[in-house]
Amino acid sequence: MKKFKCFLLIFVLLLTSCSDRSVYFNYNEMIVKVIKIEIVEMKSTSLDKSNVLQILDDELIDDFLYDLSKIEFIRPLAISNIQRPSGISFCIYYTNNDYDIVNYFATSIGTLPDASCSIEDYNYLVNKYYTHQ
Repeated sequence: MKKFKCFLLIFVLLLTSCSDRSVYFNYNEMIVKVIKIEIVEMKSTSLDKSNVLQILDDELIDDFLYDLSKIEFIRPLAISNIQRPSGISFCIYYTNNDYDIVNYFATSIGTLPDASCSIEDYNYLVNKYYTHQ
């Protein structure tokens, strides 16, 4: 009986540690580090962001970061999606010359997407901040 309880405890611990993780962009950290946000058209075959559609007005950066910080991104236990972001994406530039690309996948340059949000939440950002020209 003691072995069974030990096995059951280990099994339960393994199951609870194997769940997806919620991650959020940290508004307080980003607001002091972000210097520019571009809205770009991404191709899934590369991280080429040469097609800049719009640069977000400086007055909207605070609102955008606040809205972004409210969106829950899910980081799965295992890599479940190995495609790169495509379509309309937000390229967030930081003071340290680093940047992130945010799509309904959140990714840092040079890494595979490791978190995603609901397409509805992402479309809310696109519809609110991208003025189709």
